[in-house]
Amino acid sequence: MKSIHITEGDFVVTSGLLVAEGTAEVQASGTATVILFDKATCVASGQAHVTARGANNVHISEDAEADVGGTSHLEAYGKTRFTLRGKARGLVMGESEGFVLEDAAVTALGRARLTMMARGELIVGEEALVNYATNTTWGGAKGRCLQITPAALKELAVKLRTLQAVKNDGRGVSCVRTIVSELERGDLTGALAVTNNESDKIRSYQDIVQVLREAGFWYEIDFSKF
Repeated sequence: MKSIHITEGDFVVTSGLLVAEGTAEVQASGTATVILFDKATCVASGQAHVTARGANNVHISEDAEADVGGTSHLEAYGKTRFTLRGKARGLVMGESEGFVLEDAAVTALGRARLTMMARGELIVGEEALVNYATNTTWGGAKGRCLQITPAALKELAVKLRTLQAVKNDGRGVSCVRTIVSELERGDLTGALAVTNNESDKIRSYQDIVQVLREAGFWYEIDFSKF
């Protein structure tokens, strides 16, 4: 395979292998394979494949693929395929599909479909669908696989808002309202974190706990098994 190595400047590639380091900027298309290090950037389309392991910026569209790690940032559109890992962050939309691993964070919009196994932040909007299978101890996430859609999060928010509104002589429950706010903006990670951090207060309201448990948000350790 033809191989090119660059460290600066702009470069266009349509086939073969290109390794870019430093501050190089690459436009890739066709069947090109691009590997990025340092602060190099790449805009890829066609059937190009990009691997990023630095503090890179990667933009993919059409049928391109990307494996993005380090502290890189990914934007994915079209029918792209991706993997986010390390401490990478991604904005994925269109009909993109992929996996999110390790400490990576992602905002999923459009009709994106992804499996989230990372500890990073997850925000879901529009018509995105996320299979959430992280092993963190936030809320009900540990040991569970939740199927997340924006509609499901909003439905849960409505139930919680209604239940908390009649508590404490109509004053409501402030920590549950915070969960509702996180759910309404599609921030699953934030909602799970508040549920976990405020569990001592929330457990006083068994009907609210039951709704959270049924949604997979409530996690309790059975100490009798230890």
